[in-house]
Amino acid sequence: VRMFAPQFWRSRREQLKEHKLLKKINHLKQAEHKTNLFHLLLYGLFYSQIQQSAHQNIQRYQRLERRIQLRSSQFSDR
Repeated sequence: VRMFAPQFWRSRREQLKEHKLLKKINHLKQAEHKTNLFHLLLYGLFYSQIQQSAHQNIQRYQRLERRIQLRSSQFSDR
């Protein structure tokens, strides 16, 4: 049992890090979707560019999320 303990704790730390990253990604994705009347008035002329930037950020977060999930599934298969 002692022989496998370091590997277990190392993999557990990795899982916790990945879980923390996924939570941050979800929070960032939700924050990107929030627009209100103030933003519409403040960024009226540049709103389409801001929406495009927000969409690109969401896509970036989704790619990162998929990469983390793929990596964690590969390590869990071992």
